Amino acid sequence: MKLSTNFTSEEFIRSATAARGGIDNNMDKEQTARAKELCKTILQPLRDEVGKAMNISSGFRSLKVNKKIGSTSKSQHTKGEAADFSIPGMKVPAICKLIIKLGLPYHQLIDEFSEGGQGWVHVSIAHKGQEPRKQYLQARRSSTGKTVYTEISRNGKKSKP
Repeated sequence: MKLSTNFTSEEFIRSATAARGGIDNNMDKEQTARAKELCKTILQPLRDEVGKAMNISSGFRSLKVNKKIGSTSKSQHTKGEAADFSIPGMKVPAICKLIIKLGLPYHQLIDEFSEGGQGWVHVSIAHKGQEPRKQYLQARRSSTGKTVYTEISRNGKKSKP
């Protein structure tokens, strides 16, 4: 099923973890509606701007899949409201800056582990009925291996160090 012009539910629910574990990773009606909203308001406009395919590494995750990978039950991935992706030939910080420049209505935007040229972008929409908080974060691994999040900006205003 199409979520937007260039995105399908099949790519949005694809999960190696679900496939390996025989876990159902299909979206219900509300999760599908939220995924369509994410594609319509953020992913599709971004793809239209860059004119390149985007690689979704993690879209929707059922609660079982989410638990299996060690993520929190509050993850917006479980609601169809978030996606992790990359764009071939573009660096993660450049993608994040373009999302901000285009004025797309992100709730949370995270540059995840882009140091060393790797990583991906996490983007989410606000929960139904809420305004997007436009929070931009960087996620990095500490020397102990723990993930540390640093807020770069919120509502277009730079955060204090």
